Amino acid sequence: MMAQYYFEISSNLIEADLLKEKIRDILLDYYKEDKIDSLLFCFHELLNNAIEHGNKMDYQKKVYINLTIYENSVIFSIEDQGNGFDWHTRMQEELDVNSFSERGRGIIMTKLMCDEIKYNKIGNIVTCTKNFT
Repeated sequence: MMAQYYFEISSNLIEADLLKEKIRDILLDYYKEDKIDSLLFCFHELLNNAIEHGNKMDYQKKVYINLTIYENSVIFSIEDQGNGFDWHTRMQEELDVNSFSERGRGIIMTKLMCDEIKYNKIGNIVTCTKNFT
């Protein structure tokens, strides 16, 4: 392990955008920008899902983020204070390029861009792994 970070934010999209920039800056200390683009997309999608769907934009609820940087991979987890969701069904869906609905595409695209994406049993913690080999 090269570095580990922990963050806690309110369910606020402005705080989320500030955190995304901070994490981008951290990652640029370890990797070239072209390597982290897909990881940042995944982080953006999953963090926004935690705020919007998990915590229902309730500013009183928190989102907890762990970021672990290895020489050739990054793992992050995002936990919201919501009730979770049926991630089993969502993870089995395929990307429909003919669908113009923006809802539901984030998780599917994240699944395609990450090397591993896992949820806890109820679906309020997601862990994403991106390898750089």
